[in-house]
Amino acid sequence: MSKCNMIDDLLPLYTDGVCSEESRRMVAEHVAECAACRGKLEKMSETIAVESRADIAAIKRIKRRIRIEKAVVACILAAAVLIFGGFLLMWLVNTDCTMDYEKYHLAENVWVEEDADGSVWLVRTGSAAEAYFIHPNVLDSNGNTMQDEEFDRDQVCAYTITLKQRKILSLMNFVILDGGMEERVLLWDSAKDYEKFETLYYYDDENHQKYVLWERD
Repeated sequence: MSKCNMIDDLLPLYTDGVCSEESRRMVAEHVAECAACRGKLEKMSETIAVESRADIAAIKRIKRRIRIEKAVVACILAAAVLIFGGFLLMWLVNTDCTMDYEKYHLAENVWVEEDADGSVWLVRTGSAAEAYFIHPNVLDSNGNTMQDEEFDRDQVCAYTITLKQRKILSLMNFVILDGGMEERVLLWDSAKDYEKFETLYYYDDENHQKYVLWERD
């Protein structure tokens, strides 16, 4: 085997830097004197440089694609969170819940007054005045409301009211202990017949508790 053939076999190892030190010296000495082998070595070096640049470009493209995919996923997650949050907020704003009699100090903020002509008024102040809705109901002699299957319409004996507020305010634990706002709501007009109602309760329909607000004398 001629020396050029031997060097030709060693050039790939020399270019990759994996040949022995003795072989490296041999190749270096030979290419310094042999133009043909030196040309082969230069072509190999150029090819490796081109491949290295191509590999770097490919890696950059992959990294760019990963960044784009991460950004897309982040946008999708953010949109999903916003949509879920929007629906949750709408549910909290549009869903009502009963004002707890003890928590909202309704004993001090809700009472009933009967005027001289016999009309009965519900008076709300403080935290009770913050309720957005007064839910009326009736009880039969067995304590059933109109929502109960056992309710007996012929045995109605009491009237109930329940104050409702938006669920979002309940979650915020929004309680007003004092306040100048006062609201009067006509419950029974003296011109109408309400003799069958002997008692008016505040009814906690979530815990099925009732509290006397007014009783007929």
